[in-house]
Amino acid sequence: MNLSVLYNINYGMYILGVSDKDKPTGCVVNSVIQITSENPIMAVSINKKNYSYEVLKHTSKFSISILSEETDPKLISRFGFYSGRDVEKFSGFPYELSDGVPIITEKSCGNLICQVLSIDEMETHAVVYARLIDTVVGPNKNPMSYSYYHKVLKGTTSKYAPTFQASVPEGQYVCDICGYVYEGDINQEDDSYRCPVCGATKDHFIKKVN
Repeated sequence: MNLSVLYNINYGMYILGVSDKDKPTGCVVNSVIQITSENPIMAVSINKKNYSYEVLKHTSKFSISILSEETDPKLISRFGFYSGRDVEKFSGFPYELSDGVPIITEKSCGNLICQVLSIDEMETHAVVYARLIDTVVGPNKNPMSYSYYHKVLKGTTSKYAPTFQASVPEGQYVCDICGYVYEGDINQEDDSYRCPVCGATKDHFIKKVN
């Protein structure tokens, strides 16, 4: 079965934010769906291994920040490839609390505040159904699509994402921190080169051999 067909399904790029007591944390999600128009209900897919999911189950409230095409790729790297168990996800990025949950305030298209209604768990992921209880308008207008993230920013997907596919073409170099794929020979870059997604140095790129 050729799973590359799934890349044609349209997804977005979002930050799901939760508050663990006084600690804001969150993760990248790409599957957010509006289910109803009246008293809107949202559906969000999230990996059950995510620390943010543990917090969400306890607090029953979360935010969705809709990322724009101008979003700093380092924000996506922080929220997508590191665990809230180990790092302060929001440290260094502009944010504020809205109804007790953190939202991205810089270069976002808007924010949704949601109250959990129910959760359906599958093997690796859960689908969270939630009532939209508030919105915060953002400064940017062009939301970042999943396709834009991959084709323009050359970003890759966390192994915890529902759309993760492990294949990398032979002979390419992949960042061992965030998974960014460098097209060509990384050794031709000087020592000042940094990964455009996570900022890693050139020595973090490993040649992919199938």
